[in-house]
Amino acid sequence: MDVPLSSDAQHFYKSGLPFLYRYFPFWLAVLVKRLVILLIPVAGLLCPMFRVLPAVYFGAMQRRILLLYRELKLVERELDEQPTRENGANLVAQVDQLEQRANRLRVPLTLSQNLYQLKTHINLVRGRIAGNGAEVRPPSD
Repeated sequence: MDVPLSSDAQHFYKSGLPFLYRYFPFWLAVLVKRLVILLIPVAGLLCPMFRVLPAVYFGAMQRRILLLYRELKLVERELDEQPTRENGANLVAQVDQLEQRANRLRVPLTLSQNLYQLKTHINLVRGRIAGNGAEVRPPSD
């Protein structure tokens, strides 16, 4: 022959069919080979994602608690600025609503301490409102 064999052809004549082609039909062997080539980069992208996702979830749960703290701080700021009896009833309603939302909040066990601290601080603000002479209802469960 005048045309030299390619390196792939030489390898084929030396060792025979590749592993997949020996044990699977041709169409399935080609599909598996292409999927393996496709899955290697996908796996490279998924590994870091599996490390980041728990941190993102934890941050989202912690953010829920912090948003309630922000609202509690606004209530406390209103209490400091306008400690009137009429305003006290409105503040009590806001604190009750915050407490109900905090009671409905479901967080992972690692954040339950923060949630209990929030509930304690809600009761602390409720006590400050009561100290200013507003009508305070007992905490709801």
